[in-house]
Amino acid sequence: MKYSKRIAALAALILITTGCTWQEINTWVAWNNEAPEAAQAYIQRPEVVESLTQDWDHDGVIETESLAPAERIDTPSAPSISGSSSNGRCTGIIDALSQLSPGWDVNRMASIAYRESRCQPGASNSCCSGLFQVHRIWIPEAGECGVNSRDDLYDPWKNICTAAIIYRNQGMGAWG
Repeated sequence: MKYSKRIAALAALILITTGCTWQEINTWVAWNNEAPEAAQAYIQRPEVVESLTQDWDHDGVIETESLAPAERIDTPSAPSISGSSSNGRCTGIIDALSQLSPGWDVNRMASIAYRESRCQPGASNSCCSGLFQVHRIWIPEAGECGVNSRDDLYDPWKNICTAAIIYRNQGMGAWG
């Protein structure tokens, strides 16, 4: 099971760096969750591999010079994240929640972030950190989000990304 999750994470990373939209990525991730063999077989087809890797050099680095300016990965169009709130929701993370959504209700997740941290990325207690108060046991599972230590969970993007992994594994019950 962990092997297939790692393949899914790698495939999602490839999809992201090759110009796929978040909707396309979320669609593939949902497909992978429902039928992993089919989804992973699809991305291993020679024509798909070729289209996904056409801008990568032999070292596995994307050749950004060959991409149009809007497609370059060094100029992300990531929405900003702020600690603003309204009506018991972290409104400053709504766009990020939408962009990283594995299918959750964005407004509900914004309410959970408010309940857990009052929209403060630096919130912590003895075991949990960040906007969604992610428990340190999730650090090994959150490598695809760039999380290697508890300190990484204070980064709002990495915390939301890790929350998406938790949601895919446990659903809303993780914040029950």
